[in-house]
Amino acid sequence: MVDYTTQSNIENYLNITFNQNPDPTLALMISHVSALIDAYCNRDFTQHTGEVEYHDGQGQYHNTIILRNYPVLEVTSVKEDGTLLTETEEYVWYEDGRIVKCSNGYIDPKNVYWKAKAKVIEVTYDYGYTSVPPEITTICTHIVIEWLKRWAFKFTEIGSAENISLSGISVNFKEIEILPEWAMKRLNRYKKVLAGII
Repeated sequence: MVDYTTQSNIENYLNITFNQNPDPTLALMISHVSALIDAYCNRDFTQHTGEVEYHDGQGQYHNTIILRNYPVLEVTSVKEDGTLLTETEEYVWYEDGRIVKCSNGYIDPKNVYWKAKAKVIEVTYDYGYTSVPPEITTICTHIVIEWLKRWAFKFTEIGSAENISLSGISVNFKEIEILPEWAMKRLNRYKKVLAGII
Protein backbone atom coordinates (compact mmCIF):
# COMPACT_ATOMS: atom_id res chain seq x y z
CA MET A 1 0.00 0.00 0.00
CA VAL A 2 1.16 3.52 -0.82
CA ASP A 3 0.68 6.57 1.41
CA TYR A 4 -1.11 9.38 -0.39
CA THR A 5 0.39 12.29 1.48
CA THR A 6 3.58 13.06 3.39
CA GLN A 7 4.68 14.67 6.61
CA SER A 8 6.14 17.48 4.51
CA ASN A 9 2.73 18.19 2.95
CA ILE A 10 1.15 18.41 6.41
CA GLU A 11 3.90 20.67 7.73
CA ASN A 12 3.75 22.97 4.72
CA TYR A 13 -0.01 23.29 4.88
CA LEU A 14 -0.02 24.10 8.60
CA ASN A 15 3.25 26.04 8.53
CA ILE A 16 4.64 23.98 11.42
CA THR A 17 7.42 21.47 12.00
CA PHE A 18 7.06 18.23 13.93
CA ASN A 19 9.80 17.41 16.39
CA GLN A 20 10.32 14.00 14.83
CA ASN A 21 10.84 13.23 11.16
CA PRO A 22 9.30 10.86 10.47
CA ASP A 23 6.83 11.24 13.31
CA PRO A 24 5.50 7.72 14.08
CA THR A 25 2.01 8.85 15.13
CA LEU A 26 1.60 11.03 12.06
CA ALA A 27 2.89 8.20 9.85
CA LEU A 28 0.20 5.90 11.27
CA MET A 29 -2.47 8.52 10.60
CA ILE A 30 -1.34 8.96 7.00
CA SER A 31 -1.25 5.20 6.37
CA HIS A 32 -4.66 4.71 7.97
CA VAL A 33 -6.28 7.47 5.91
CA SER A 34 -4.68 6.11 2.73
CA ALA A 35 -6.09 2.64 3.48
CA LEU A 36 -9.56 4.10 4.11
CA ILE A 37 -9.43 5.89 0.76
CA ASP A 38 -8.48 2.62 -0.98
CA ALA A 39 -11.30 0.75 0.76
CA TYR A 40 -13.89 3.39 -0.09
CA CYS A 41 -12.85 3.58 -3.74
CA ASN A 42 -12.47 -0.21 -4.18
CA ARG A 43 -9.04 0.43 -5.71
CA ASP A 44 -5.62 1.82 -5.04
CA PHE A 45 -3.89 4.62 -6.91
CA THR A 46 -0.70 2.89 -7.98
CA GLN A 47 0.45 1.32 -11.22
CA HIS A 48 -0.06 -2.42 -11.87
CA THR A 49 1.66 -4.27 -14.69
CA GLY A 50 1.17 -7.67 -16.30
CA GLU A 51 -2.37 -8.25 -15.04
CA VAL A 52 -3.93 -11.33 -16.69
CA GLU A 53 -7.68 -11.86 -16.94
CA TYR A 54 -9.89 -14.48 -18.55
CA HIS A 55 -13.35 -13.65 -19.86
CA ASP A 56 -16.23 -15.64 -21.30
CA GLY A 57 -17.36 -14.92 -24.85
CA GLN A 58 -21.08 -14.43 -25.40
CA GLY A 59 -21.43 -14.93 -29.14
CA GLN A 60 -23.28 -12.89 -31.72
CA TYR A 61 -23.98 -9.22 -30.92
CA HIS A 62 -21.60 -9.38 -27.96
CA ASN A 63 -18.40 -7.81 -29.20
CA THR A 64 -17.28 -6.05 -26.02
CA ILE A 65 -15.70 -7.24 -22.80
CA ILE A 66 -14.95 -5.03 -19.82
CA LEU A 67 -11.77 -5.53 -17.83
CA ARG A 68 -12.03 -5.62 -14.06
CA ASN A 69 -9.56 -2.78 -13.55
CA TYR A 70 -9.17 0.71 -14.99
CA PRO A 71 -7.85 3.13 -16.08
CA VAL A 72 -6.08 0.90 -18.58
CA LEU A 73 -2.58 2.10 -19.42
CA GLU A 74 -1.65 -0.51 -22.00
CA VAL A 75 -2.93 -3.81 -23.37
CA THR A 76 -0.01 -6.16 -23.94
CA SER A 77 -1.90 -9.00 -25.59
CA VAL A 78 -5.36 -10.36 -26.32
CA LYS A 79 -5.88 -14.02 -27.15
CA GLU A 80 -9.09 -15.67 -28.27
CA ASP A 81 -9.18 -19.44 -27.88
CA GLY A 82 -5.37 -19.41 -27.80
CA THR A 83 -4.93 -17.28 -30.93
CA LEU A 84 -3.08 -13.99 -30.50
CA LEU A 85 -5.09 -11.10 -31.93
CA THR A 86 -3.70 -7.96 -33.58
CA GLU A 87 -4.48 -4.60 -32.01
CA THR A 88 -6.47 -2.12 -34.15
CA GLU A 89 -7.13 -4.83 -36.76
CA GLU A 90 -8.88 -7.41 -34.56
CA TYR A 91 -9.57 -5.47 -31.38
CA VAL A 92 -9.41 -1.98 -29.92
CA TRP A 93 -9.09 -1.05 -26.26
CA TYR A 94 -10.15 1.95 -24.24
CA GLU A 95 -8.89 3.53 -21.04
CA ASP A 96 -12.18 2.77 -19.28
CA GLY A 97 -11.52 -1.00 -19.61
CA ARG A 98 -13.50 -1.87 -22.74
CA ILE A 99 -12.02 -4.19 -25.32
CA VAL A 100 -14.02 -4.35 -28.56
CA LYS A 101 -13.66 -7.07 -31.17
CA CYS A 102 -13.36 -5.74 -34.72
CA SER A 103 -12.33 -6.73 -38.23
CA ASN A 104 -9.74 -4.59 -40.02
CA GLY A 105 -10.69 -1.81 -37.63
CA TYR A 106 -14.42 -2.02 -38.39
CA ILE A 107 -16.88 -2.75 -35.59
CA ASP A 108 -19.77 -5.01 -36.58
CA PRO A 109 -21.31 -6.88 -33.62
CA LYS A 110 -23.62 -8.87 -35.91
CA ASN A 111 -20.74 -10.51 -37.76
CA VAL A 112 -17.65 -9.86 -35.59
CA TYR A 113 -17.99 -10.93 -31.97
CA TRP A 114 -16.31 -12.91 -29.23
CA LYS A 115 -16.64 -16.68 -29.58
CA ALA A 116 -19.35 -18.11 -27.31
CA LYS A 117 -17.15 -20.12 -24.99
CA ALA A 118 -16.16 -20.04 -21.34
CA LYS A 119 -12.84 -18.34 -20.53
CA VAL A 120 -12.09 -18.05 -24.24
CA ILE A 121 -10.53 -14.56 -24.00
CA GLU A 122 -7.19 -13.96 -22.30
CA VAL A 123 -6.07 -10.37 -21.77
CA THR A 124 -2.73 -9.16 -20.40
CA TYR A 125 -2.61 -5.48 -19.53
CA ASP A 126 -1.31 -2.67 -17.33
CA TYR A 127 -3.60 -0.42 -15.34
CA GLY A 128 -3.73 2.17 -12.61
CA TYR A 129 -1.92 5.44 -12.11
CA THR A 130 1.69 6.28 -12.93
CA SER A 131 1.49 8.88 -10.16
CA VAL A 132 -1.05 9.53 -7.42
CA PRO A 133 -3.75 11.96 -8.63
CA PRO A 134 -3.21 15.37 -6.99
CA GLU A 135 -6.79 15.41 -5.72
CA ILE A 136 -6.22 12.16 -3.82
CA THR A 137 -3.15 13.68 -2.17
CA THR A 138 -5.15 16.79 -1.25
CA ILE A 139 -8.03 14.78 0.21
CA CYS A 140 -5.68 12.60 2.24
CA THR A 141 -3.82 15.66 3.52
CA HIS A 142 -6.98 17.41 4.67
CA ILE A 143 -8.36 14.33 6.44
CA VAL A 144 -5.10 13.88 8.35
CA ILE A 145 -5.23 17.55 9.34
CA GLU A 146 -8.78 17.06 10.63
CA TRP A 147 -7.57 14.17 12.77
CA LEU A 148 -4.64 16.19 14.07
CA LYS A 149 -6.99 18.98 15.10
CA ARG A 150 -9.26 16.47 16.80
CA TRP A 151 -6.57 14.79 18.88
CA ALA A 152 -3.10 16.28 18.88
CA PHE A 153 -3.86 19.96 18.45
CA LYS A 154 -6.46 20.11 21.18
CA PHE A 155 -3.41 20.26 23.44
CA THR A 156 -1.62 22.91 21.39
CA GLU A 157 -2.69 26.22 19.92
CA ILE A 158 -1.86 26.28 16.22
CA GLY A 159 0.24 29.34 15.52
CA SER A 160 1.58 29.58 19.04
CA ALA A 161 4.44 27.17 18.43
CA GLU A 162 6.69 26.39 15.49
CA ASN A 163 7.43 22.83 16.62
CA ILE A 164 4.78 20.24 17.42
CA SER A 165 5.33 16.99 19.30
CA LEU A 166 2.89 14.09 19.05
CA SER A 167 4.74 12.14 21.72
CA GLY A 168 2.25 10.68 24.17
CA ILE A 169 -0.77 11.47 22.00
CA SER A 170 -3.17 8.51 21.72
CA VAL A 171 -5.30 8.21 18.60
CA ASN A 172 -8.22 5.77 18.66
CA PHE A 173 -8.37 4.57 15.07
CA LYS A 174 -11.51 2.53 15.78
CA GLU A 175 -13.41 5.80 16.10
CA ILE A 176 -12.45 6.92 12.62
CA GLU A 177 -13.21 4.03 10.30
CA ILE A 178 -15.54 6.18 8.19
CA LEU A 179 -14.31 8.99 5.98
CA PRO A 180 -15.78 12.48 6.39
CA GLU A 181 -18.83 13.13 4.23
CA TRP A 182 -17.07 15.87 2.25
CA ALA A 183 -14.26 13.44 1.42
CA MET A 184 -16.63 10.71 0.27
CA LYS A 185 -18.38 13.14 -2.07
CA ARG A 186 -15.07 14.11 -3.66
CA LEU A 187 -13.93 10.48 -3.87
CA ASN A 188 -17.11 9.24 -5.56
CA ARG A 189 -15.70 10.04 -9.00
CA TYR A 190 -12.80 7.66 -8.30
CA LYS A 191 -14.88 4.75 -7.00
CA LYS A 192 -14.31 1.59 -8.98
CA VAL A 193 -17.49 0.21 -10.49
CA LEU A 194 -17.59 -3.56 -10.65
CA ALA A 195 -17.55 -4.54 -14.31
CA GLY A 196 -19.09 -7.48 -16.11
CA ILE A 197 -19.37 -8.65 -19.66
CA ILE A 198 -21.57 -6.89 -22.19
